[in-house]
Amino acid sequence: MNIDKLIAEDLKERTATFLLDIQAHLCEGLTNMTTLSEEQASELANSVVDHIRKAYGGETLYIPKGKELETALLHHSIFREFNGRNHKALAKKYGVSEQWVYSVTKQMQKRIKDKMQLGLFGE
Repeated sequence: MNIDKLIAEDLKERTATFLLDIQAHLCEGLTNMTTLSEEQASELANSVVDHIRKAYGGETLYIPKGKELETALLHHSIFREFNGRNHKALAKKYGVSEQWVYSVTKQMQKRIKDKMQLGLFGE
């Protein structure tokens, strides 16, 4: 067997494995987070993977690890729970320093203020 054929077969195998992994993760998530049966979750996961495959098949995709998203969600959670007197409790709950909680709440307050001011001046 020539090297090109081996590479092509390996690529097909890895691609199928990737799609099957996505399907398995979707199915597990749907089963755990919804009232769908395993069969229903599997059918829906297959449909989603098929949709993704048709929409993005053949393209090179980069899937970020999502650190920025995790950080943004953490900031929003802290700010949403912040009541002005619970810095210590929030720091303990989220495993961060009190200083970091102060920083996050200050940043979020500034963002809200800036957005409100933009709205006032029609920008």
